[in-house]
Amino acid sequence: MGVVNGNAMRRSVLDKERETLAVRIRDLEPLLNPDSIVMTVDLQEDVSQLKMNFPLDPIALRGDFRNYNVLELGAARLATWREDFAKMLVSTWAQGGDVWLSKRFFNARPRAEWNWVEGADERIKWADLPAFFSQFDAGPTVGGEDGFLLLPHSSKNQKIINDLVTHSPEVRDP
Repeated sequence: MGVVNGNAMRRSVLDKERETLAVRIRDLEPLLNPDSIVMTVDLQEDVSQLKMNFPLDPIALRGDFRNYNVLELGAARLATWREDFAKMLVSTWAQGGDVWLSKRFFNARPRAEWNWVEGADERIKWADLPAFFSQFDAGPTVGGEDGFLLLPHSSKNQKIINDLVTHSPEVRDP
């Protein structure tokens, strides 16, 4: 009986998680094309786990939902996250795709449910995220308070990325 109840409880937890994600991404999904990318903070963000946790979800099955985690805590690439972001942005724009950013990048503080642990990797602080991303022009938003915003291919955004690429010897052409 405990196993049956445990599985039922687990199913309800997963259903709730899936519904929360569906609400968050429902308005964004129709705006994505095969070359678009959704940039999220890290692997802890629910969008990053969509295909892994819900492989039969209609959004995951469509096949044109690409996700990029800007931060990979504990990995070598965390040292160059800004430059890696710039490369991904340039590559996506060159392919004609749109870049959608999680609104979480702009929050002054992370919410508890985002599972961010300040100091888990000393190379990054949460405050680094809004400080970096707030310099960009922002486009339309979708998905409510915890949704996404379009990072338009504007001259200001292009200049920020060009400056970042030209001043970073680690960055190579995409």
